[in-house]
Amino acid sequence: MHSLKVPLPIFEVTYMTYVFHIDASPRGDRSVSRTLSHEFITDWKAAYPNDTIVYRDLGHHPVPFVTEE
Repeated sequence: MHSLKVPLPIFEVTYMTYVFHIDASPRGDRSVSRTLSHEFITDWKAAYPNDTIVYRDLGHHPVPFVTEE
């Protein structure tokens, strides 16, 4: 039986991670989902400080409707 030998890479592979954090509740501080997602992002940043967090607040800044104009 033959064994397959895979050469080691000559460079280190790194991945840049983006996290897209969307809040959609208009309840602000009364929102459970906002509280949970904020806690998650806080923990994520502590564990992966080089990752990029992209934040959108659709509850307070909704996306405008698309029209033909």
